[in-house]
Amino acid sequence: MIQQIISAMQRTGWVIIDFSSNDATIRIVGNKDVEQVLEIDVSAKCFDLIAKNKDMTLIIKYIDNIDNFSKEKSDELLNIAHIFNSVPIIIGERNRNGNLENNILYNRYQINALNFTTFASVLEKKEFPRVYSQRGGYFVQIKTKEFKDLRQSRNMSLADIAKKLELTPKAVYEYESNKMKTRLAHFEEMSRIFKFSQQEFLHQFSETIDIFVRLYKSNYETIRDLVGFQQEIDHRLTELGFITYWFNKVPIDMSFEDATGDEVKNQNPQKDKTIAESRKIFISEISSVKDAGASDLARAVKNTEKKLEKHVTFLKEFGNILETKCNMVVLLDDQLFQDLKHVHGIPIIHEHEIPSNAEKLKKIILDRKHGS
Repeated sequence: MIQQIISAMQRTGWVIIDFSSNDATIRIVGNKDVEQVLEIDVSAKCFDLIAKNKDMTLIIKYIDNIDNFSKEKSDELLNIAHIFNSVPIIIGERNRNGNLENNILYNRYQINALNFTTFASVLEKKEFPRVYSQRGGYFVQIKTKEFKDLRQSRNMSLADIAKKLELTPKAVYEYESNKMKTRLAHFEEMSRIFKFSQQEFLHQFSETIDIFVRLYKSNYETIRDLVGFQQEIDHRLTELGFITYWFNKVPIDMSFEDATGDEVKNQNPQKDKTIAESRKIFISEISSVKDAGASDLARAVKNTEKKLEKHVTFLKEFGNILETKCNMVVLLDDQLFQDLKHVHGIPIIHEHEIPSNAEKLKKIILDRKHGS
């Protein structure tokens, strides 16, 4: 199924980074052929594909049964989507109730979920779903003006429709005014009342659902228990006022950013936009050999530096493909890369160099980035 998803996206002009392989390789796929293969050891993943076109970035997870996608992996997927300003999507085949139906949008922990047929229809035909699956059944959003015009053209009152649906006039009013989503069963009954086929009525009098809308909020929570050097770095960064995100099932160690923006959300949209544009997001590797014994230290340093070089090369390519505005950085203890300020153009900050001021830290990183 992963290959079917990739093929559908290739046909519609997306560039895809394929993380789904189990052989420690990542494929970067363009419109026609495989452009590049990178070797990187990625553990069990919260996503399989990152896809980018001129308008947006998608982060996609394929899983046969969407109910098996855990809260932990969902949280990581939401946070990585936040960092890359992208849209998370789950593509699956079924849930606990059976097969996922065509042209219906499901949801798993604030992430839109749908089957491949629906996803392909959106990509290739621009046919967006119109039915939501939510607790309590299936629902649609009525087109307020069109439905009201239809009702009035047939000289029917809210009470008339309510009587036929065995509902209160208030319930029908809330359906018509979009104060409440309409149960699909009631919507289909309305199609019979107004003598439309169900499909025709659905296409004329229900709203489409944009599957690319970001439903989520960042959870700001540490995903895993931190130990040793990770804990030290997290403490130092949060003391400086940064929000930190730690990952277990993503090919980066962590990310940190200014703790501004969300606090003023919904107060001033223009101000929000300015803050979002000025906020600095950093993606970081974290590494230490502090716990290595004296006899093993030289070997530990050599092995860790070799692994880091490989991973940093991947991070740089990863950032270039996504054209991300995130800043890459490597945070290390003082034993690693002692005489270097950057690796492959990505800044290195040693533990002793982390200042007591957030702006100074950002300046050091950006100066080394531009001076590499």
